[in-house]
Amino acid sequence: MTNFEKIQAMLSEELGVKPEKIEPDTNLKDLGSDSIALMAIIDNIQEEYDIDVPDDAIKNVQTVRDIVEYLDANA
Repeated sequence: MTNFEKIQAMLSEELGVKPEKIEPDTNLKDLGSDSIALMAIIDNIQEEYDIDVPDDAIKNVQTVRDIVEYLDANA
């Protein structure tokens, strides 16, 4: 399973959106994500990948691709 597929599944579960509606360039706000949901998603990512995601990295996250690229570079 690729990082994109893992994030797609996490977002689908957390936000209640069908996976096929989640593409790399989808903006998280368009999926219904708010700051609380984003923190839950980041917590899941940190647990799944056993990494710490710093606050400055979270501030730069707007799209699904942003998360995947961060994981590709840091996980």
